[in-house]
Amino acid sequence: MKLEDIKPLHKVVELPYEPYIVIVLTEAQLSLLPPELLLEGGWRPSGEGDLWVRVNPPKPQMNLPANAHVAHNKHLSAKDKQVSWEASAGKRHDRMTFDKNFSPMEMAKKVARAALSLPSDFPMEQLSQDLGKSLLLESEATSAGRIYLLACVQTLGV
Repeated sequence: MKLEDIKPLHKVVELPYEPYIVIVLTEAQLSLLPPELLLEGGWRPSGEGDLWVRVNPPKPQMNLPANAHVAHNKHLSAKDKQVSWEASAGKRHDRMTFDKNFSPMEMAKKVARAALSLPSDFPMEQLSQDLGKSLLLESEATSAGRIYLLACVQTLGV
């Protein structure tokens, strides 16, 4: 039975609580599970200052690769104070809420690479603050590094 099968019953019977499932495992059964499964989607200390990391597994049915979110301990619930990247190409994951002013950005990249088991020199997408007003149109990883196609808008002084 799946949780989705229980939810319609919740509406018919009008339970005063949300249904949930408890799975009891012995220590022997628990030891057979990969540690990543137990930590899936939960925040954990990164080992780098007050930075925390959350890794989401890939979701092939939604065409989403694994991704890592990095935040300072005090901003774990503030989506706009976090940075996140996808494992497949190092692309920014949550483009609309990615904190472009996150500091220290290089440390966050290091944490994300480690969490996603990527090489230490794997390029992680970040637009330079020096580009003025720009829009990322496309990003592609190459053997020489990452290539960005940007549309830049500059205002002329009068």
